[in-house]
Amino acid sequence: MVKNLEQSKNWYSKVLGISPWLDTSDYVEFRVGQGGLVFTAHGATTFRGPLNIESDEAICQNCDPFGNIIGLIGKVAE
Repeated sequence: MVKNLEQSKNWYSKVLGISPWLDTSDYVEFRVGQGGLVFTAHGATTFRGPLNIESDEAICQNCDPFGNIIGLIGKVAE
C-alpha cells in the first residue's frame, strides 16, 4: 500500500527502467527478470540483508522513499 500510487509508479518505472506490467487505477505491478537493482542510487535505503535463506538463495530488503519495505530474492553472488 502506498499513499500516492502515481508517484510510486513513476519512481519504480525510473528505477527499474521498465513500464508496469499491469497498471490500473488502484493497482500497479512490475515484473522484473534477471539483472541487478541498485535502489539506493535512487533514494531507497537498505533495511536488512543480504540474508541467506536457502542453499543458493539470499534476500535483501530495502525501504523505498515512500516507506515501503521491498524484498528481493535471488541467487547468491559467487
